[in-house]
Parts: sequence; structure tokens; C-alpha cells
Amino acid sequence: MATESNKTPPQTSTAPATNIVSLPQKPPEPRASDKAIAWVKRHPVMAIAGGVAVGVAVSALLPRRAGRKVANRAMNIAELAATSSMMLGRSAVDKAEDFGEGTRRKAGLLAGRAERLGEAAADRAERAGAAALGTASVLASSARHRAERLGDAAAHRASKFTHAALDQSTKLIGYPKPAPTFAERIIEKAGEIRGRIRS
Repeated sequence: MATESNKTPPQTSTAPATNIVSLPQKPPEPRASDKAIAWVKRHPVMAIAGGVAVGVAVSALLPRRAGRKVANRAMNIAELAATSSMMLGRSAVDKAEDFGEGTRRKAGLLAGRAERLGEAAADRAERAGAAALGTASVLASSARHRAERLGDAAAHRASKFTHAALDQSTKLIGYPKPAPTFAERIIEKAGEIRGRIRS
């Protein structure tokens, strides 16, 4: 059953059935100009030599006066072309100089404007930095004062707690209370003075 469902249907063609096979077609004949260009590309030295030979043969066939007239006419045309190109070149140079000066002036104006804008931005940044530095300094000073007060209060409480614990242990054990050290007396006096100052 599996083989019956895998069968492919026969292909039908609309072209008439024949036994003729088409042969490859002959490439089209190249044009004469294509042939000449290909020959010059293959033999450039021969092409130049042939051009020189033709020029010599033509100059030999022309009378000398005709050659001089043609040469004078060619010289006049070349002189006219050189003069006109020189005039066009001068006007192009003048236009380029005018354009360069205008561009230079505009670039100077733009540079001045950019410099002023840069200075203004630097001033604003400097003011903002100074303000931020001042704010940070105030916040740091405030935090330092708070930390000092909290640290002093914690030290005072720890000292009180230590003394209370020492007093309690002395009462329970019966040892005589040791004399306060020099550092403890200084801390105690400092706490008393601070308490008087704040009151």
C-alpha cells in the first residue's frame, strides 16, 4: 500500500513530442570595430608603428606649402586654445580666491562663535562644580559632626556601662573598686565639660 501512494503522476508536456535535439547555436560574428580593437590590444607596438608610417606617407604625399599652411593653421588654433584656456584659468582662479576668502571669513566667524559658546559652557560647568563642591562640603561637615556626636554619646554610654558593671562586680565579688586610670579620668572630665557646654 505504501508503494501505491508514493507513485508520481506522469509529466505531460505541451510541446509536440519529437526526437530532434537542438544543437548549440553559433556565436554571432564580432563586428569589425571589435576585431580592430582586439588586434590593437594584442599588438600595441605594431599599431603605433603603423600610425607613424601612415603619418609619414601622408606628409610625403602632401606638397610642402600645404603642410606649412596646415601647420600654421594648427599653430594658430593651438595658440587660440591656449589663450582662451589661460583666460578661463585666470577667471577660475579669481573665483576660487573669492570663494576662499568668503569661506575663510565664515570659518572665522564660526570659530569665534564656537569659542564664545565653549567659554560660556566652561563658566557654567565651573559654577555648577563650585556649587556641587560647596554642597558636598556642607553635607560632609554635617555628617562628620553627627558622627562625632554619636561616637561621643556611644563612648560615654559604654564608659557608664563599664563603670556600672565594674561597680556591680565589685559589690558581688567583694573586691575593692580599682582606682580609675589617667585616661578614664580625662574621659570623665571631658564628658562633664561637654555636658556643661551643651546645657
